[in-house]
Amino acid sequence: MKRGFSLVEALITLFIVSVLASAVYYTYTTLFRGTKASTESVELQIEKSIGLELLRLDLEHLGYGVARDATDKILDWDSDSKTLTIRSTINNTRESTIGWVLCVNGIMSIDARKDTSNGNLVFIDTSTENYSSAVTNGTCPASGVFLGFPFQTGANACDVGGTDTCTTIVYSLSSTNLPDHCHPDTKNLLRAVNDGNGNPVLSCVADFRVRFDLDTNGDGKIDCSTDSCLTDVVPATNDLIRTQLKNIHVYVLVQEGGLNKEYTYTGGNPVVDGITLQLPSSNYEHYRWKAYKISIKPMGMFGGINVK
Repeated sequence: MKRGFSLVEALITLFIVSVLASAVYYTYTTLFRGTKASTESVELQIEKSIGLELLRLDLEHLGYGVARDATDKILDWDSDSKTLTIRSTINNTRESTIGWVLCVNGIMSIDARKDTSNGNLVFIDTSTENYSSAVTNGTCPASGVFLGFPFQTGANACDVGGTDTCTTIVYSLSSTNLPDHCHPDTKNLLRAVNDGNGNPVLSCVADFRVRFDLDTNGDGKIDCSTDSCLTDVVPATNDLIRTQLKNIHVYVLVQEGGLNKEYTYTGGNPVVDGITLQLPSSNYEHYRWKAYKISIKPMGMFGGINVK
């Protein structure tokens, strides 16, 4: 006759199974947390790459398609509200605004538009660098040499004969719809086009700063080469922006990954180019933080063509 397990043997077996199950569960949860953290990190890296590249393109093309006599400022930065304003005919998320045409005595001799079906064109007289006209049917001015730039329907700046030709792009910080994995004191960096509410291009942003390299004495050199010479003040007029602005530097402090109680951030507020980027005021220790810097040289602010 077969003998069954005694109570002691059953308890020992149950204990061994419990220990093994606990070990398996611990291993599983550790691997799961690691996989989740890696996935979040990859997703955030992709988001940052796309968002920073879009910001770079917008700044690189500031003033594109804007004439010398435009009254709306092509660049502005409010360091208190941390709001960056950029104006040009280009919206880098809309292909129909990319490119240019050359018109000679009423004939379009060169058409370098990405979308030739967009008939919205603002013309700049190449002899004066001032506005000539804006059309919606793609026709050239009758006499003279003009550069034409496609513009977006719904543009809200740079009035030319009653037609707005400049797209206004505003970057600003907002806590609206902040993702759950972000530190509660971080914000989204929004990109708003014309009169739109804006869409996040970066999430979990702790700080956002912009600085400029200027040549204010006209000697062709940046005023000085030390970090202390970086300024957050944009020149007062478009002419001064065109002649003085040499480089734009953007600094962003971003959270990497979500809350991780097994990780402790031991650094202080990061310092880049002498600029101190501010971490959240409290409870930031169990998040990873990284400071990003992008430097942009405007491509030429008369239609992207250096005329001097």
